[in-house]
Amino acid sequence: MHLHTKRQIAVIALAITVTTVLGYKLLGDGNNIQANLFRDTPIIERNTQQLPDLEAKLEWGTNEAICTITNLGPGTIDGKTPFRYGLYVDGIEVFSNIDSYTNMENMDSFSFNYPLSEYPKAQKLRFEVDIDNNIKEVNENNNKKEESL
Repeated sequence: MHLHTKRQIAVIALAITVTTVLGYKLLGDGNNIQANLFRDTPIIERNTQQLPDLEAKLEWGTNEAICTITNLGPGTIDGKTPFRYGLYVDGIEVFSNIDSYTNMENMDSFSFNYPLSEYPKAQKLRFEVDIDNNIKEVNENNNKKEESL
């Protein structure tokens, strides 16, 4: 028997063993057989099931910006990976902070108010979280919020 044939037989035997013993489905065409370890779990769900999702919220209060960070994802912010967030008034950064200790489970949030009395002519506010993209998230598109007068 050729080495290639022996290899194919070994792969098929392993696939049959995995299927029989563990009950996994097989995917493939005979030449490329693999066990579907996730069974019927959609690919999107498999790839994102443990990731956090930081969302920036911003409200324009009376002489203050009300900034909120919420973890919408199923994963946890474990406090081990620092992330930066910042507030911008008319495109100029007026406040930023690096958070390297906060643990955030699903739907946990924290907020702060930033006084805007020094910016009486402000027209636009922007609040961003995870500015440097240090946190791998389910959705990277909700890390920025803008408000205009």
